[in-house]
Amino acid sequence: MTDLATNAATLRKHLDQLPEKDRAFARSLLDAYAAGRCSEKQAHWIATLARRASGSEPQPTAIDVAGIEALLGRSSAKHPAILLHTNTARPVRISVAGIKSKTPGAIMVTGTGPFETRPYYGKIMGGVFIPAAKNEPATIASVTALLLDFSRDPAATAAAYGRSTGVCSFCARQLTDARSVGVGYGPICADTYHLPWGE
Repeated sequence: MTDLATNAATLRKHLDQLPEKDRAFARSLLDAYAAGRCSEKQAHWIATLARRASGSEPQPTAIDVAGIEALLGRSSAKHPAILLHTNTARPVRISVAGIKSKTPGAIMVTGTGPFETRPYYGKIMGGVFIPAAKNEPATIASVTALLLDFSRDPAATAAAYGRSTGVCSFCARQLTDARSVGVGYGPICADTYHLPWGE
């Protein structure tokens, strides 16, 4: 992860590249950093504006969502969600935004844990993954790579997660049956998502 000193230096170097409306805010953040009283929230904004000013903000990536939508859509679960992890073992949760969401039907890409505190990596809308700007470029790169792999073969990617972690990608329960571990998910989730099991 990029450290605060590097982010501050990058922001200072590229300050003139920011829109005029952001420059005063950026200067106040840099002043706080220079005075040694930079809060965690201010550090977050220094990182965000540094990426914006230097042109290194994560860019949207086209994702073929047909297979993902088919896997989620054929589930009989009320709120289907799939757990995966990146090549750096970062947990990722993929679900569909509900009708009360600001973007109903979008495929949401987050971390795990309680809803209020889980990391937000972005969303897939119209076949495009739109990453959240607050994340480090390396984080978004690993999440994007995972989504591209997942889009090519959703069921196989979910099964690989189960085999490597011993936890079902679909229900997040421990796989205890040897056959389920071998397949990567259990018979109930196989039935819920209309997937083969143990064949």
